[in-house]
This record gives sequence, C-alpha cells and structure tokens, in this order.
Amino acid sequence: MALPSLIDDTPTATTCNQCKTAMAARERFCPSCGADREVEWQVAGLEMTRLASARKWILGIGVWYLISGAIMLLVLRKQLGTDEQRNLVLVTSGGLFAIHLGLYVWAKTAPLAAAVVSLLLFVTLHTANAALDPSTIYKGIVIKVLFVLVLAKAIQAGYEIHRMRNQRA
Repeated sequence: MALPSLIDDTPTATTCNQCKTAMAARERFCPSCGADREVEWQVAGLEMTRLASARKWILGIGVWYLISGAIMLLVLRKQLGTDEQRNLVLVTSGGLFAIHLGLYVWAKTAPLAAAVVSLLLFVTLHTANAALDPSTIYKGIVIKVLFVLVLAKAIQAGYEIHRMRNQRA
C-alpha cells in the first residue's frame, strides 16, 4: 500500500508579470517575452524590505518637521509675538510634513526620484537655514547627519530597484 504524497508535484499555471502570458509555475523565463521571474522575486523582496524602510524614513523626516514645529511654538511662544509669526511656523512645519507625506506616497512607484528629492529638500532647507543663522549648523547635528545617512541609503535602495526594474524590461 502506497502512502499518499504530501508534496504536490503537479505544475500549476501562473502568468508573467510583464506580458500576462500564461506559463507553468516552474518556468523561470516567460516563453512569450523572456522576462525573468527570479528578477521579479528579487525586486519584490527589495520592495518589501529596503524600500519599505526608505519610505518610512522619508515619512519620519516629515513627522520630525511637524513635531519640531509644534515644540518650537511651545518653547518660543513669547518670542513669536504676533499671530502671523506663529502661523508662519505652523504653515512651514505643516507644509514640510505634507511634502514628505507626498514623497512617501510617490516612493512606492518612483523610489529613486522620491529619495533624491527628499535629500535635496533636506540639504537645501538646512543650507538656507545655516546661511541665515550660522549657529544652526551644529544644532541638531546628530539628527541632521542621521537623516542624510538614511536618505543616502534610501537613494541606494531606490537605485537598486530602478536598476532591477530596467533589467527585467
């Protein structure tokens, strides 16, 4: 008496992610367009790990702007005498958060571009701030360096995904 097999050896059908042609699950290359399914899996793996981390950091920077704006309002309440000055802090921190929220969403489809724009925005903002008040260069230097490093890693992950997506085309 033969024991039933616990492993199903029957090939199941699947479709190519590029051209949507039906193909056997065991085939690595699409018979119609030649797309490499292994590259698809590698891209999916990168998107689930490094891209997710990069996107979270982009959003985290936006949240940091929002929180630091709120803290600035509380701490500098008396120095920001007019409502106009307080509103400027609110609009600036809220606007930077909104931009980073948009970059977070955009990074799902264009991770390299979103990471580059996020880094350029961060560096430009802090360079302009340092030009207006040189004492801000060393204030929060640990957070600034951390954000530049994680955005550089986000660019690296975005480039890797961009390269792999172009490789499969």
